[in-house]
Amino acid sequence: MPAKLRVCKKVLKKKGISNLIRSRQSSAHCPGLLHISAASARDRASFPAIANSFEKYLQGELAEVTVAQYIAAFRGLFEMHGKAPNAMASTEYVQVLRKKQLQNKYVAVAKAFCKFKGISVVCPGKNIKPKAQSAFIVKALRPFRDAGVQERESFVELEKAFSKFLQDEYPEVTAKQYLLTLRKLFIDHGKAPDEIASAKYLDMVRGLKMPFKYAAAVKAFCKFKGVVGDGVAERREHADKEALRLLTKAQEHGRRVSDADVLAILRVLPFSENTFRENVRPKGAKFVYSLTIGLIADRCGRKCLSQITNTSEGVVRLLCEWFRGQLGHDLFPFTSININKNYAAAIHRDRNNHGPSAIRSVGNFHNGQLCYWPNTPKSVDVASLKEVDSVVMDPQHSVAFFDGNFPHGVKPYAGDERYSMVFFTMGGYQGADTKTIAQLKRLGMQWPSDKSMASARSLISGCL
Repeated sequence: MPAKLRVCKKVLKKKGISNLIRSRQSSAHCPGLLHISAASARDRASFPAIANSFEKYLQGELAEVTVAQYIAAFRGLFEMHGKAPNAMASTEYVQVLRKKQLQNKYVAVAKAFCKFKGISVVCPGKNIKPKAQSAFIVKALRPFRDAGVQERESFVELEKAFSKFLQDEYPEVTAKQYLLTLRKLFIDHGKAPDEIASAKYLDMVRGLKMPFKYAAAVKAFCKFKGVVGDGVAERREHADKEALRLLTKAQEHGRRVSDADVLAILRVLPFSENTFRENVRPKGAKFVYSLTIGLIADRCGRKCLSQITNTSEGVVRLLCEWFRGQLGHDLFPFTSININKNYAAAIHRDRNNHGPSAIRSVGNFHNGQLCYWPNTPKSVDVASLKEVDSVVMDPQHSVAFFDGNFPHGVKPYAGDERYSMVFFTMGGYQGADTKTIAQLKRLGMQWPSDKSMASARSLISGCL
């Protein structure tokens, strides 16, 4: 036996994979492996580069210790079976590993390599078996029809079409999550795709109190299948529940609310077409997606809470806690939060704004900086302002402070999504009654004081 193979065997045995060595010895007697293409000299020469690329991919998906384990298993599979990398990235190869009853990590790394190469790893036909469920889940699933053999075999093609739909509709990371989540539901529950794409199935998932991504994936699948989704009020309710869950989770782990937490909620929160904010609409736009939570003025000028504030307390609390984490020890008062979705605001002056404002933006986009023209007299027409004369701020990476009564606007951006949150104090806030003030404070709003206003103005000066 060559010395190189003896050393390799010794290392592999030390890692507890002696059964993989036996797999190599019995490969000639395994019909499944005989039908999988063997590695050529070129494949062997290029394998280190492929393994390195695969390792970098895994580092973005898994924990460090898992990556090390997967790469060791991947190299071991290549050495023992001697199959071409393109052949290893196949459902057929994954099935062979399952039949050989190797440790789960070898099947897992083969599936991960398929995903890396863009190959679906859902095995058709009888290999898709519903996962064992509790009595409670079995009862909840009983009204839904099980997937037939033909539906199981055609699921791979259905999944490809759904994947393309997701890529066109959602950011890349969201599309991947929804695809994997729907695949898991199909395998675990074993129900027909037409049953999954239904409001009744969506209600069942919510009733089981599964993580929110499951309901979101089912909603996306309903949309893909042309099934009418739920209404604005219901979506807002679920966004609020998810916000409370994320807030509680952050508190339990002793960490700050993250940008990812906020982005997850904003993706769920419904936005209506706002035709009233004419001063911020980009040229040619008939409306923008924008809403305000916190203190507003009604048609009679009375200070009150916006409707969404009363129905989305969890969302308000999450955003307020997130903003406090952004500020650190600094003081910044605000009575209201304006949330904007997917538009670059035209140059404008805010209306009914006390002045000090803070902005952060999140999402999958590039550019979209804030241009700000401080100390510009009211007599100056905003249409005459030039970008070269502005102060440019980047709220995507940190809070930007400015006075909303002076002209400001957003530069064009590229990307799938852009959300911005502007924290500000409403003009005439002193007119709010004690009950309204108490409710805002309870939700986390920082009611203005002389000290906090002075701090806010100093933060604005520090940005110039």
